[in-house]
Amino acid sequence: HQGRVVIHMVIAASGKLLAAQIVTGSGMNTLDRAALGMIQRARLPPLSPGFGAESDTFTIPIVFAMR
Repeated sequence: HQGRVVIHMVIAASGKLLAAQIVTGSGMNTLDRAALGMIQRARLPPLSPGFGAESDTFTIPIVFAMR
């Protein structure tokens, strides 16, 4: 399967995932669930100490491609 999923996520300063949702799906439920699962299982690093916020938001594309 091939496709691109765009995920919007909110990360606490500690690196804890606070929220994640699909902004743009791939059109394939399997890839959408896989992308969201990857984000939910990821070990995210804490935000930089000088960042000064309790959390931040990120929107990232995840691309699946067959080789």
